[in-house]
Amino acid sequence: MTTRYVSKTGDNSDGLTLATAYTTFDPAYTDCVNGDTVLFDDGVYTGEDISCGGATNYALIQKGISLFPINDYQVTFTSVHSSNLIRYHGDLSGLFCEFGKFKLRDGVSTPDSLLYFTHSGAGRLSALVSGTDFAGSKVASLYLNANRLNIEVVDIISNEDGAAFRETIRSLNSWIEGSFRMVRGQVSSSSKVNHFNSINITVGGHLDFCEIDGLNLDQVLESSPGELGGIIIANTDNVIIRNCRVKVRNGGSSNSGFSGIRTHCSDGALSSYNGLIENNIIEISCGGGTSFSIGDDKVDAGNGQVSGILRGCKVLGTEEWADSAGHGPSIFYAVDSQMYGNDTQLAGFGLILKESKNCIAYGNTISSAYRQGLYFKGSLDSGFYNNTIVLDIPIGRGLLADTDLTNTLNCVASNNIFRVTGSMSTRVIEVADNQDVVTVGNNYSISSTGATGTPACRYHGVDYATLGAYIAAQDITGTEDDPLMVDDGGNYKLQPGSPVAELGIPWWPQEGRRPLDVGGEPFPDIEMSVGANQSINTPSHPNSI
Repeated sequence: MTTRYVSKTGDNSDGLTLATAYTTFDPAYTDCVNGDTVLFDDGVYTGEDISCGGATNYALIQKGISLFPINDYQVTFTSVHSSNLIRYHGDLSGLFCEFGKFKLRDGVSTPDSLLYFTHSGAGRLSALVSGTDFAGSKVASLYLNANRLNIEVVDIISNEDGAAFRETIRSLNSWIEGSFRMVRGQVSSSSKVNHFNSINITVGGHLDFCEIDGLNLDQVLESSPGELGGIIIANTDNVIIRNCRVKVRNGGSSNSGFSGIRTHCSDGALSSYNGLIENNIIEISCGGGTSFSIGDDKVDAGNGQVSGILRGCKVLGTEEWADSAGHGPSIFYAVDSQMYGNDTQLAGFGLILKESKNCIAYGNTISSAYRQGLYFKGSLDSGFYNNTIVLDIPIGRGLLADTDLTNTLNCVASNNIFRVTGSMSTRVIEVADNQDVVTVGNNYSISSTGATGTPACRYHGVDYATLGAYIAAQDITGTEDDPLMVDDGGNYKLQPGSPVAELGIPWWPQEGRRPLDVGGEPFPDIEMSVGANQSINTPSHPNSI
């Protein structure tokens, strides 16, 4: 393995030392064999300076070689070509390359991508992109269009602000095999296009794993409503997204299609297994959209997200987002999935189970829900258990089983606390005639009587003026006693001596449905309290990343 040099001040003889460095990249590239390294001296190099591999005005690299600056971030590559700046291309099976700590910028033209991988061989290419600073692409800073690729992205910096910009990292479904890991990174992005995701890993086959850890993302949404997202992972197994902070701001539109962090299956022919979203924070100040979600395909086709977990995450919403029906943690079109230990401080819809099967949501806290605290829609064999929902607004419902679909069947809402502190203009409980939802073991604490003429509950077409009347008529376990809760910085918990501490009922009859604590271990068979805490302790959440 040989190290070669490129320098504006080299004598252009053999490229083997800094003094004898080549002044452009092409002769150094020509001399390289697989496994070699090229070091660049300080300076600005245009697409003409780095042209190689027979390409004009961009680097077309068809060898397993690594590129670095001699001094970190003191080398800038600027584009001349409209499509690429640096492109690894061809059959690179079984090879390794590393690219790190350069600044990549648009120049005479703005390229579609700044760093592009298009390996097409039968074996895998292994790549490491470390500490690269991106700015100035049209489609993606880092574009992954290789069919078999193991890639790790570490400590990148990306500041993209363009009318046509789409993604910081983008992959296509031609990627059918390999792995993706992203560790740390600072990404700021703004765009006016209608389909804009900062990190979009969508593949056409199952990767071995896909992990994002410690990303700090600041996103401004300026486009009209469409498919917008912060971190979107689709069509692969073994996904982990953890310890990330996503900040989403409104650039002038409602953004109703926005998803903050989502792992899902978008291909009806595939299923995605074992997705984990944990210990992330989302700050949302745009209108509408979803904070965290698992799943995005039809369960009746037997596909979709399977065995997904969403836990220990925090949502910091604003009134604008909540008033625009912003969604808290959600499970959409998933199977055998759970969400627990999450804290949402302001949302339109607190927790959602939509068209999912055998899914549960438990131990979550919703500090203020503008529309619905718990929301069933078309789900099967699923339930909300031991959640705390505080309704502090004029239009909310504590529990709503939606009337649009007829297949909400065999679902349960148990051991939840509904604390109504606002002036209710609609119902605390609403379950339509065609919905099979049992509400049992819940605590209902109301500090206002609701708007004139509005019943407290409607269950299968029958109106009840008070929650007490509803509880008595349905002959269910429940109470209107004050739960004696304490507001611990927006995270509500029970005080010692709470009258609802032992009101709850066990709800995991089968071993396989036993819930997990925030650490991932099954809860033991203990007396059940009501609300988001198994005791008077506050569930753990990340206060900072």
